[in-house]
Amino acid sequence: MRILKNSRLIFLLGATAVCAGLLLSCSALKTVSIEPPEGSLEGFYQKLVIQHFEMDPHLEKNRPDTATACESATLYEMLEIGTIPQIEKAGNRSLRQSHTLILKAYLRPAGSGQALSADIRLIDAYTGKTVRTTTLPQTSAQKIKSGSKRASGVDNPASLGIAIARYVSAVIAGEEDNR
Repeated sequence: MRILKNSRLIFLLGATAVCAGLLLSCSALKTVSIEPPEGSLEGFYQKLVIQHFEMDPHLEKNRPDTATACESATLYEMLEIGTIPQIEKAGNRSLRQSHTLILKAYLRPAGSGQALSADIRLIDAYTGKTVRTTTLPQTSAQKIKSGSKRASGVDNPASLGIAIARYVSAVIAGEEDNR
């Protein structure tokens, strides 16, 4: 009797394994691409992560609160504009999330006086690829190309933060397509 129960158990386990194998072999693997688009970014990104803005060492020594003021202005302006559903400052958790854009900025002096400029990088969080770069305010070559009459620097970190937010919003909305 015991041998009969063991035989049934072995038969059921074998039949279950065969059925599972058949089910798995019939299913098709579907790969989903989450690569950032080559052209317009409109509608692709659902989240923006603002990383801590880095500063030129000389600027950090003379104006230590510049990065914080610029980051805050960028965050508040992005929330005000509302082009992206989720916005957060970078934390300690992993940033490898799909449909997430990382904003990195390097603040530096722009010429003489108190003028500031920022080198901006927008990075796809999942792939780590840089999808856009620019310098704000625009350089002379960019101004000539676009016909803009912007100044060569911004004195106020909050004004620079607002300019950064407007640029990022334009990129996310598909209105700005410069690499």
